[in-house]
Amino acid sequence: MCWAGSGAGRYPRLSFVGDVYRFLATAEDTNGKYATWEAIVPPGGGPQPHIDHEMQLLI
Repeated sequence: MCWAGSGAGRYPRLSFVGDVYRFLATAEDTNGKYATWEAIVPPGGGPQPHIDHEMQLLI
């Protein structure tokens, strides 16, 4: 895992196992209501299919 330079706004991009994540808003920014990020994932990359029981996702 490494920082991959600057992202939009004040958050750096995070590079992890070939994927690049850029945070757009954090829970701190939204008074704990949500967080949002952009993920650039190459074909065949990303996590295996799974369920996040403690998270609500909007894709």
